Amino acid sequence: MAPTESQHFGVNMSSLEFARSVFGEEEDIGRSLTRGSIPGDMESVTLDSSTPWRLKDLELPPEPIMPLLIEAYFSRFHWYILLFHEPSFWNKTYKVYCQPTWRRRDLSDVVTVLIVAALGLQSVLQDSTWHGHNTFRIHHINHRQLLLDLVSEVRFHLIDLLANPRIEAVQVCTLLSCFYMFHSSPGLAWSTSGMAVRAAYALALHTKAPASQDRIAAQIRYRCWNHITVGDSFVTMIYGRPASVDAAFADLHELEHTDDLTIPPVLLDLTGFSECGDITSKVTFHQMKFRLYYIIRQALNRFRLLRPSQPNTNDDLVAISQEIKDVEASLAQWCQELPSLYNFEDWSLADRWAQLEYSLQNRPADIQEHAEVILLQAAMIQLLYDGAVILTHRPLLKYQVKPMRFSGSVIDSMQKSLDAVIGAALRISSFPVHKFEKHFVVSIVFHYLFMAGVILCIIPTSQPLTNTAQEAKAGVVRIIHASRAMAQHNRISRQTDKLLTELLKIAVQRETLAALDNTSVTGYHGDEAEPPLLDSEMSTTKDVPLEGPKELLQANTTTIYQPDLHREFSMDLPELLQSYHHTLDTGAARNELSDQSLLPSALLPLDPHSVFVSEQLDDIFGSLQSFYS
Repeated sequence: MAPTESQHFGVNMSSLEFARSVFGEEEDIGRSLTRGSIPGDMESVTLDSSTPWRLKDLELPPEPIMPLLIEAYFSRFHWYILLFHEPSFWNKTYKVYCQPTWRRRDLSDVVTVLIVAALGLQSVLQDSTWHGHNTFRIHHINHRQLLLDLVSEVRFHLIDLLANPRIEAVQVCTLLSCFYMFHSSPGLAWSTSGMAVRAAYALALHTKAPASQDRIAAQIRYRCWNHITVGDSFVTMIYGRPASVDAAFADLHELEHTDDLTIPPVLLDLTGFSECGDITSKVTFHQMKFRLYYIIRQALNRFRLLRPSQPNTNDDLVAISQEIKDVEASLAQWCQELPSLYNFEDWSLADRWAQLEYSLQNRPADIQEHAEVILLQAAMIQLLYDGAVILTHRPLLKYQVKPMRFSGSVIDSMQKSLDAVIGAALRISSFPVHKFEKHFVVSIVFHYLFMAGVILCIIPTSQPLTNTAQEAKAGVVRIIHASRAMAQHNRISRQTDKLLTELLKIAVQRETLAALDNTSVTGYHGDEAEPPLLDSEMSTTKDVPLEGPKELLQANTTTIYQPDLHREFSMDLPELLQSYHHTLDTGAARNELSDQSLLPSALLPLDPHSVFVSEQLDDIFGSLQSFYS
């Protein structure tokens, strides 16, 4: 048992801890047999013994290789996911790895070095400009094989690492989960992420560090716990599964500035940075990121606790609207406290980013790297914020209810949520993903791009042939182009390209059918002769009724949202994709439109210049004119 395991778990305690609390520590209840939590826990002392220990299968690469990979990790990964104190890693952990022989007590340090090297290698694997490739060629080392060997060795020792956990167990499980999440097996990533949470609880990382603990060691502890909460929130969002971190013990630690987070003073004197206030440490980025994820976690918990009635009522939507307003208030407060240094909108004004890059051309490489990291951090903060906006407003948009009359306040809330989600998704579609090509975090970026693309693909169906629909399709195209630019090197970008391309085709088809169906209702005159249908038109309109339902003509013009038309919002992402693929195979879009009992009654006026899709989009889905040719 970790020395601090019994601290601050509320009134819960283990069986042996209960006995000790009742009879007093001076009785040393059971300590002659075990210091564990339950009877039978003998604590495998062999892991702390001085018996010799070695790796199972991995043949260590030549001396120059591992330092190169560790440097790659700290330059391409560490700036976003903060788990270590870099100077301490080199001075302690890496020194243990460099010993000629190892003991069992060295297992944690050695395995930590291996997983750090693996993540560093993954980050540079596809970067042809990385200076270490030449060293690999000189020593005839196969990059991919070394990566597989490193991860395989870590996996082999994982259970031993967890048997008597130290802080390294949390770090290794976290990094292994990152590797599986983005580059190997997302399913396995879920399990290893949970292992990191369990190890963190075993070490009571959610509590304050003991007063006797070294300050740097305490900060490493706090960094690891804060990321545990962030990582758990992230996997909860993308998997749609319950969180592993108990909400009662999910508070964040306040990080302090340490030497490895210092922003060089010479950088702060440059144009662009000098106007950003007195921020001198990158710890600000991590604090703001942790706080944003804390808001996200609170939102997830709020929405999880909602229990709508059956059948659904207007009051259910009012309750959801109120929860959204509360989360919005937290996000607004967070925005007000975001320093200018990490405000990406400020950096985007007057192309300040490009101007700064120009002024850095003759600066030392380390100064350029520090500047790049700050700009990347600012961009990521904006991306995370926009993702939080979508997450916050999605419950109201996706809520599945039967056709009903909504109150004016609910209609207003729905419109505001739709506007907020569209705005956030469009901002994400313009994200400078190419700036992240050489960094591990690019895979996280593509997760958000995919989420935004799915949202934008829904808009043309709900608001056909409007300026908003045109902007949404243009946003999807931007995401597809960005994905294709990196498809050769990134698995997630390849899948994003393929999935969004298919979704966009369906969106355009549904948009066209919805617009034509609405036109047939509002513009049809029985005494006018109808032009003959072309064969291609017959194939796409044969299931669409020429006359709309009477309910449509009598609908309240204030109704801007109808659940049947927006049924995509009622699905989780896997169900949504399954629906789209089903549409591709069966033509369900036409059948669905013909079965609609209600369509939007207050479409925005059609812009005559937006009837045809712009030439910019032709290479993806063609114009509406060519759609029928």
